Amino acid sequence: MLENRLAAVLVTGAAGGIGRELVRQLADAGTRVVAIDRSARRLDALAREMVEAGAGNPRTIVADVTNEAAAAAAVAEGAQWAGGPFGLANIAGGIVGSPDEFYDKPLEAMAVEEWEEIFRLNTLSAMLMCKAAIPPMRDHAYGKIVSVASMAYHGTISGMGNVAYDSAKAAVVAMTRSLARSLGPSGIRINGVAPGLTATAGLQRFVKPEFIDAHARRTPVGHIGAPEDVASAMRFLLASASDHVTGEIIEVAGGLR
Repeated sequence: MLENRLAAVLVTGAAGGIGRELVRQLADAGTRVVAIDRSARRLDALAREMVEAGAGNPRTIVADVTNEAAAAAAVAEGAQWAGGPFGLANIAGGIVGSPDEFYDKPLEAMAVEEWEEIFRLNTLSAMLMCKAAIPPMRDHAYGKIVSVASMAYHGTISGMGNVAYDSAKAAVVAMTRSLARSLGPSGIRINGVAPGLTATAGLQRFVKPEFIDAHARRTPVGHIGAPEDVASAMRFLLASASDHVTGEIIEVAGGLR
């Protein structure tokens, strides 16, 4: 078990594949969890699964964290419930439209509204949660923030995203490194993970098997990642064992470059 100085961890996108796995791993490690998602139905299902598995009952908050007031309210409620130093896992994000139309979509075919929505989902959500979480973390002189970027942030891997998604995830990386520099003296550690293609239920439901197979063949380890791989890296970055790590991006991609 990784020792943790945090009283609780707030997890956005908690009802998705990576979020559910992180909630489970944190609960198994004895960490109290605040599960945040915009889907009340999926949050209820997550809470039932946790109780049935004997992993405790996470506190759940229904919120759209692309909305500033909703993000601030979720952090305030979660921080009050934690009652001490807390961590934040920014997992909320996603793509716009169908996967067939999304991957490698050319810029000239992209509407401004689509670009803005991709940034809202993947960058603004993380920014708003960080903005709300930093003041109470500073009050405790300790905190951990881990955000999910993507290998797409390199902008050099075909079939990983598109120019808007690549740019949005690159912004998450830049925000992580900038905040780490400015908040280090306050005792707040800011890191990120950059997954490659990850076998969530959503991916397997909406993406053609041949697309997944093509990614697996070009990955040095011979297969794409699982939600457990990404969640395990995030759990390490939320634990006391990583207290001297900040401003880093762990690429959880099986050696993909």
